[in-house]
Amino acid sequence: METQEIVLHPQKMLEGIGTYLYVFNRRLGEWSKEIYSILGRDPKQETINLADPNPYLDDQQRIMLVELSQLCIQTGSTKQGILLFKNEQGETRNVLMRFSPEIDSYGELVGISGTMQDLTTVYPPSLHLPEKDESYLSLINHLDEVVFSLDIHGQGVFVNPAWETLTERSLSYFIHVPFVDYVFEEDRELFQSHFLNLVSGRSQTIRQELRILKQNGEFLWMELHVRKSVSSGGKSAVSGTLMNIHQRKIAETIVYNQRLAIENAQEGIAVLDKDGNYLYLNRQHVELFGYENESDLLGKSWQTLYQKDEIERINKEVFPKLMTAGVLRFESQGVKKDGAPIFQSVCLTVLPDGGLICIADNITDQKRNEAELKEMALVASRTNLSVIISDSDGVITWVNDSFTQKTGYTLNEIVGQRPHILLSGPDTDPATVQTIYEHLGAGRDYQGEILSYDKYGNPIWFYIDVAPVRNEKGELVKFIAVESDITLKKEAEANILSAFNKERELSELKTQFIHMASHEFRTPMASIQTSMDVLKHYVSNNSVQRDDLKGVFNRHHGRIAQEITRMSEIMNNVLLMGRLDAGKMVFNPVKTDLPEFFKNLIDEEMLSRDGAIIHYKVLGSPSPMVIDRSFMTHILKNLLSNAFKYGAQNEEPIVELKFEELNFMLTVTDKGIGIPESELNSLFQSFFRASNAEDMQGTGLGLVIIKQLTEMHFGTVSAESTLNRGSKFSILIPQQ
Repeated sequence: METQEIVLHPQKMLEGIGTYLYVFNRRLGEWSKEIYSILGRDPKQETINLADPNPYLDDQQRIMLVELSQLCIQTGSTKQGILLFKNEQGETRNVLMRFSPEIDSYGELVGISGTMQDLTTVYPPSLHLPEKDESYLSLINHLDEVVFSLDIHGQGVFVNPAWETLTERSLSYFIHVPFVDYVFEEDRELFQSHFLNLVSGRSQTIRQELRILKQNGEFLWMELHVRKSVSSGGKSAVSGTLMNIHQRKIAETIVYNQRLAIENAQEGIAVLDKDGNYLYLNRQHVELFGYENESDLLGKSWQTLYQKDEIERINKEVFPKLMTAGVLRFESQGVKKDGAPIFQSVCLTVLPDGGLICIADNITDQKRNEAELKEMALVASRTNLSVIISDSDGVITWVNDSFTQKTGYTLNEIVGQRPHILLSGPDTDPATVQTIYEHLGAGRDYQGEILSYDKYGNPIWFYIDVAPVRNEKGELVKFIAVESDITLKKEAEANILSAFNKERELSELKTQFIHMASHEFRTPMASIQTSMDVLKHYVSNNSVQRDDLKGVFNRHHGRIAQEITRMSEIMNNVLLMGRLDAGKMVFNPVKTDLPEFFKNLIDEEMLSRDGAIIHYKVLGSPSPMVIDRSFMTHILKNLLSNAFKYGAQNEEPIVELKFEELNFMLTVTDKGIGIPESELNSLFQSFFRASNAEDMQGTGLGLVIIKQLTEMHFGTVSAESTLNRGSKFSILIPQQ
């Protein structure tokens, strides 16, 4: 195809609405030789202004040329049109005139340029462009459809402005470019096949839906119509149109997807005409009533699927409300093909033509479950057992009154919760909860005990029996748990166990006491017996002088008295321990001057020990404190007894009374044998004796008594000791 270019460059910036006049009222720029060839004009002749009267264009064609140039300037975009030229030889030529704006670096319009293309071989004037039918030319340029021509090789020859509008591609890029380059890759093979059939004569037309690529890489759906053009000059070509069907294809895709969604919906969907006959049913609606094919119901009335009483109810109650509301949801009972009843949740929508859209959902299982629940609820309401119903995910859907009464929760607080989250507490065994969910997850029953908690944090022991419930298809639909309150039983078991443990401890204490008593009492009794035998011997021996007898008597009398005191101390500690264990010791606190009180006790202790020395210190600011004087006497005397018993010979114990803001501390320190560090934690256990004191007298009850009497004062006792260096015992009593 020959292409001639004409360039229209003004000598200065174009301005105002009359710009095109400036261009066309002056001589045009330089013509290419092809333009001279198209016009049949001698290249030696000067260029002329085609907008002025000239022998090549009649008045109508000149007006069209001016309009094209004016549109190009006003819109700043390329414009084209087909004009009828007559050359110097009087031959009519179909010429495509294309005007494009010239923009400078500032984005300003400075001129227009133009090209001419001789399309006579493609569109012979006698067949395609009647010489005097200017409306035909205007029509092509203003069509919404793309009008184009291709040569025998499928390259662009001509295209109208609609191409630029639809594809956003410049018109100039269509010419001499293979049309297939603009076809979406997946559609190219089919187009090429059609095109080859057309140019080879095997077919006369092409009709195909295909996708054309836009400038931005997106595609548009087009409907292609192409036919073979009449051969001219030995060149074959095709011409055709492209119609934009993109929106239609999108709509078809949407409709297809909607239909696919409807066909695969879980609900039964149907369309009925104004007489109530089925026009359309999806697969689920057909199967809902036990049929196999939609043809079994198409054209039939909905009433064939319902019994007489239900038809009358729907006509009388449902339809009047539906006509008012336009949309109505209700429940209905139909009949399947085999006569079995089917319960449905139905939604009807009225169409403009009086027809109906029906959406039905099968709720037969739900209705059956509701009936079972009602029966179960009736039974559950008359039992003391707690009943919980949860869905297949373990979420509570219902509980009976017994459960709400036992736990303190309302039904609204319980529904939607998971039992282990609602009822678990600080001592609920996580392993038991895990075991329950493992059983339920596997669809197995579970029976066992679990510690739960009510709304207020009180513990409740339940014996639970949980069972899964399945439908006729074997699908898990819910769990039912029956819980029995065994709190009293567990408390009784705990009491029995506690009593058993106490009995065992008592038995062990008795055994230890017998062992201790047999050991502790044997030594003083043997000493007393020895002293008595010695005295008897001296009394019966007449040769013994009176003064010698008196000395022996006094020595052994003191020993007997000491051992009797030791035995009394043992018995007193045992009796005191028994009274403490029996809860018969009454705490009787009174306000006391502590420095004076402890000084008197220490003086008594020093006198009873033949003038032994005890150092006594008072620290802080003394103030009257509330104590039980009898208890505190036992505490101090036991501590001093241990200090002398386990202290080093000739070492003097230290008693320190320290006053603080809200309490006082009594400490007794000795420099004796000390206590092994590993045994400090066992000091306050009944009958415990340190390993380095087993050969020394003692019951192992003194520190136990001290601890209990201190705790009755709401105080604490502590011990510090270093082996072979001594011990320090501290009694801390808060202000009562």
